[in-house]
Amino acid sequence: MDVVAEAGIDVSDWSNYARGAKSPAANPAYCYSWTFAEPGRFVLLNLWYVELKEADGTIFQDMNYRELATQFERSKEKSAWGRRAREVDLALQLAWREKLPVKVVICDGQRRDIADPYSEASKVERRVLDNQLWAVTDYDWSTGAATVTRGASPEPYLDQFSVLPLSNETPVRTPRLVEVPGRSADVRRQALRRAKGCCQWCKEPGFCMPNGRVFLETHHVVPLSEGGIDTLANVVALCANHHREAHYGEKKSAMRERLLSYLDDA
Repeated sequence: MDVVAEAGIDVSDWSNYARGAKSPAANPAYCYSWTFAEPGRFVLLNLWYVELKEADGTIFQDMNYRELATQFERSKEKSAWGRRAREVDLALQLAWREKLPVKVVICDGQRRDIADPYSEASKVERRVLDNQLWAVTDYDWSTGAATVTRGASPEPYLDQFSVLPLSNETPVRTPRLVEVPGRSADVRRQALRRAKGCCQWCKEPGFCMPNGRVFLETHHVVPLSEGGIDTLANVVALCANHHREAHYGEKKSAMRERLLSYLDDA
């Protein structure tokens, strides 16, 4: 329960059962689940360390929980496993369809032999919330075969804040030497998708990163410091050069007017 809460999921309902006040972490409605989700934000998966793979410095796991669910659902003894496997498959579909990031709890300990119905129950001895985001990098709708990859992003585009992810994705004010307004990750993602990889000033494509994603910079046309709003109606995607010019160039006023006109027509 502590790790699920650390991931950013509300666990207040875990205490809502007979022994809740004394042992909320043992709530059977939650404690046996293999996956959790924050709709529109992220999916949380529990993965076994021994099942992770590595190739060329990339860590990933191939899985097919739809297939596992079908196998388990044929057995009365394993019907609960089937339900949990089906939930993982639905979570993978959600992350793939909505391009959501995946948070991973890495588990280590005694792994049950799924092929042996008499094997001892799994016993997690160690678990940790990975400090890197993962993504569903492949999902076969016809079979349910999927791959989740560490350090990958579900988005084909990234901006200056994606390279060093923000610790808080909601638009809040973070106290530093001065009060600095936050930036919504969802607004940035929508702006990048709308631009489709091209600078909205010069129309030239952004440059490609080593992982194949396209880099542009997101820009508040009316700066937040001037009362600009952190919504899609005030954010564009620009190449790095024109982003700097929009801030510091001699034509920045004309650029602002033209970009605002573009947003009005979008």
